[in-house]
Amino acid sequence: MKNMLKLLVLFFTVFLVFPAVPAPGQTSGENPEEPEIITVSEDVRILRYYSARGTRSEARHHYLEIEGERIPDVFSKVVYKGLSFTFGSRKYHWGDDGYLRGSDAEVTGSPSPISAEQLERGWYEGGGILQGTPENWIYGEWKGGALLAAPEKLGWAVETLDLPVIPRDASGIGLILAPENTKPVVETRRNCR
Repeated sequence: MKNMLKLLVLFFTVFLVFPAVPAPGQTSGENPEEPEIITVSEDVRILRYYSARGTRSEARHHYLEIEGERIPDVFSKVVYKGLSFTFGSRKYHWGDDGYLRGSDAEVTGSPSPISAEQLERGWYEGGGILQGTPENWIYGEWKGGALLAAPEKLGWAVETLDLPVIPRDASGIGLILAPENTKPVVETRRNCR
């Protein structure tokens, strides 16, 4: 019995003094400092971050950057100069999430001209490209709508329209581990006598 107690103390001491560290080439955080950069074109880059790299739970997180502007996680589809990207969520703890290359597509045109107000604002809602829209504007599509915006005005458009963020992890594990905005249900009973 004394030997068993000594072994337990030794066991816990080893784990307290030498905590688990990731293996070489493996990252411990969700997003390490340096992403892998995938250059799609002169103006388009995909920043790929890894979590749990080198393990069965390896996940790859893809962030789209156009003309130096990070595209928010609100669009199911993004088109820029004929290059198409679709947003994907992970269903498991491993796999890919974020913006990935899709089949290249052009956005349909509209015979209507863009207004001076829309040009000044730098974005407009709609599923087609209005005549006179600058060629570097980004097309973004979400459930229930679409917009075209200058890269530097896209963030403002998303904020103005209050577009919901698409979750990168759709497995539901985050809801189990870290529930947000949950309050216990309080039942009130009347005439309890």
